[in-house]
Amino acid sequence: MLGFYFNREEALALSQRVIGLYTLSLNASTVQLNVFARRALSKLTATFDPELYEGFLDAWGTHIITKSLLSGMIEERAKVMRCSSIFGNNRFVNCMPFDELGLISSNVTYYSDQIRVNSKRLLGGNIEINNENECKIMLAVKPTLL
Repeated sequence: MLGFYFNREEALALSQRVIGLYTLSLNASTVQLNVFARRALSKLTATFDPELYEGFLDAWGTHIITKSLLSGMIEERAKVMRCSSIFGNNRFVNCMPFDELGLISSNVTYYSDQIRVNSKRLLGGNIEINNENECKIMLAVKPTLL
């Protein structure tokens, strides 16, 4: 299916920018498991039972989160020209001419102009707002856990 969207000359680039508001922390030594978690733990056997342990891990996971960033994130996905798919391929040198990395180089701007942003989305805040500055303001009202 991805072959429909990308040919061998293109790749997917993902950019994520976190906009942090504050960090929420719990003192790990004061965390107490609820009755359901304690009951699930009490059913684990000293001898490893793959089915039992897999069910436990599926239901409860492997960690207790004691610290989380309340924030938002702006995520962009773009199609970019693939420079090299095989290590040692000379196309990489031809893709981005390193001797012409000046700001006025037409070769460099040619490649940057080939980037096509497919999607841009906001996690947290009001997802219907498209203005990035307004999105940042709305994060204070409706942040998300990252």
